[in-house]
Amino acid sequence: MKSSCHQKEINSLSTNNQVEELKAETMMPENGAYDVGKNIIPFITFNDEIEEGTNFNYIRLVQNDFDEVPCDLIISENILYLVPLFDLTHGNYRISIPRNSLTNKDSATNQLIEVSFSVFSNEETFIEKAGSNRFLSSDGKLYAWGYNSFYNYPDPSIQNTFTPFPIFDNIVDFYYSYPNRYVLKSDGTLLGWGGNYDNDTSTSTPSYVKACDILGDGTTKTRTNPVTILTGVKTICGGSWHQGAILNDNSLWLWGRSICGQIGNGKTADSGQLSPVKVLDNVKSASLGTRHTVALKYDGTLWVWGGAVYIGTSSKQTTPLQKMTNVKNVSSSGTDHVLVLKNDGTAWTFGQNTMGQIGDGTTTNRTAPYQVLSDVKYIQANSWQNIAIKEDGTLWRWGYWCNGFGSSTSEKYWLSPKKILTNVADAQANSYNCFALREDGTLWGMGYNENGEIGDGTKENRSYMVFIMDDVKKFWMGGYALKNDGSLWSWGSGPLGDGKTSGSLTPIKIRDGIDSYRIDAIDMLFNLNKANNLKIDEQLVFQTILTPQNGIYNSISWSVKDNTIATITQRGILTAKSGGTTEVQLEVKTDNDTFVCSQTITVNDDTDSLIGDVNLDNKIDISDIVAIINTIAGQKTYINTSDVNKDKQIDISDIVNVINIIATSSEQPLKNMNY
Repeated sequence: MKSSCHQKEINSLSTNNQVEELKAETMMPENGAYDVGKNIIPFITFNDEIEEGTNFNYIRLVQNDFDEVPCDLIISENILYLVPLFDLTHGNYRISIPRNSLTNKDSATNQLIEVSFSVFSNEETFIEKAGSNRFLSSDGKLYAWGYNSFYNYPDPSIQNTFTPFPIFDNIVDFYYSYPNRYVLKSDGTLLGWGGNYDNDTSTSTPSYVKACDILGDGTTKTRTNPVTILTGVKTICGGSWHQGAILNDNSLWLWGRSICGQIGNGKTADSGQLSPVKVLDNVKSASLGTRHTVALKYDGTLWVWGGAVYIGTSSKQTTPLQKMTNVKNVSSSGTDHVLVLKNDGTAWTFGQNTMGQIGDGTTTNRTAPYQVLSDVKYIQANSWQNIAIKEDGTLWRWGYWCNGFGSSTSEKYWLSPKKILTNVADAQANSYNCFALREDGTLWGMGYNENGEIGDGTKENRSYMVFIMDDVKKFWMGGYALKNDGSLWSWGSGPLGDGKTSGSLTPIKIRDGIDSYRIDAIDMLFNLNKANNLKIDEQLVFQTILTPQNGIYNSISWSVKDNTIATITQRGILTAKSGGTTEVQLEVKTDNDTFVCSQTITVNDDTDSLIGDVNLDNKIDISDIVAIINTIAGQKTYINTSDVNKDKQIDISDIVNVINIIATSSEQPLKNMNY
């Protein structure tokens, strides 16, 4: 247990000057604050003591512009607290205080006040996917950063931003294929925006080339804001020149370029397919090459269509054709060949082989599937190269390195599989690079490196695997790695998401992980002046301040040592009950520690205080009456006992004298009366 408490005081305001308008002096959190802790109790201090105004009940705390957050509204002198009934959740929040919601003793009121902030709840989220200046968190928020060019954002009015910020909610996947971007929502709606067919405005560009840019909304128009492409979608099947999706009923739908028959609807129009068309049923997965498509059905059959040379047929295939059986997985993304993993662990290839991508030691195209490896558990084909992980954890690669990598033909073209690493848990590749995550959590890479793509601190191309970083849980192509503590790292060309526009030759952290949110200390935040001089039935709000502010905890609990003097809710609202002194106690529990903190409060019993002020000898005489009236008047020396009583015996004349002395401006002073 750690006793780590540093009381933080909210300064109350006392003014004798007349205030013509109530104005916000300080806010917590500040307007525009980001990554606020979920335990926050928002408050605003004003330039005078406040009371409820005519629109007090219209004060709101709203999440994501729509959802009202239930709150207790507490006024304490010049402070307005909005105490949420529960911890806030991840999202954007806005406090709205309409004009005339508050007033003061001089009947001054407030103008409209709005405060916006966002809450980041770390333990509720982790990274699901990263790439293309984006990452998707497990709560469905899609974050983005960078220049607002190439339709990077779903709104052209968004400014260039170089740290991650949320652009969508309720997202389960995203995909980018220049010049279009797609997001899949949790309700199965596929949204898209981008350049579309009209992205290339040149009149000399052939229509079959423009068809590569088809968005899929049924038009050729450039879309700067998202439009619906399909509903009921389960999986995005991203390609290069045509795109696809598998629906909840397992049907495959395609759109885009179709000159080679890759859409599969029996047509080869130069202008392409502008809207999704259903092609095949009972589809488990699909992989889209540049000029062909392959689909794996749930029964293990493999179906192909498109350009003949790419799928191993004698002529162009414009409708699906069964090619193989007993297939476990297939990969052909952005390629001119097909890589297949069968149920028995054998890996097979067929299609174009001009770059050695078949792996048979030649550059001769293959119409029939060729067995290239055995004992395989994972495959991936991308552009002109392939990788495979065997059951023993060895990683194998073959094919061609793009962009002139290598100084000789043997370096550029690997005509048969080569073992490049051992003890591999996961691997990914494209035409430029290959990366692998080993079982010990170390990340390795090789390939083209002139812009720091590998992340090894150099710009040297690598023909062998080199170490990049350790403690890695997951990684994605394009220079993204998730560490075991939940932190996200990036490298290569900028902007990377660290607030700068430049890149980095080594991985840099762009999002903190769980370790960065371990609590080091706790504080109490409250009105110290009020805590030392509470009146019965008055309320005082305590809130927990964590270091760091959005540290991760299991529970926060409040208690009062003597509940006869005061009580406190688990949201930190204290109510004074009777006179006396006691302690407010705070306890914060985490996975590793328990933090405790306490603060003394004093409740003044007004009745006991008054008696003590005016009567010390417990005997009634004229001095007691004078003291009572002077206490009410607020000045203990306003009247002297000798002024009104000479014999020190109480009679009605003494009381009349007291009243007349107080009411010196009265035109008709009271006369002595005898009752």
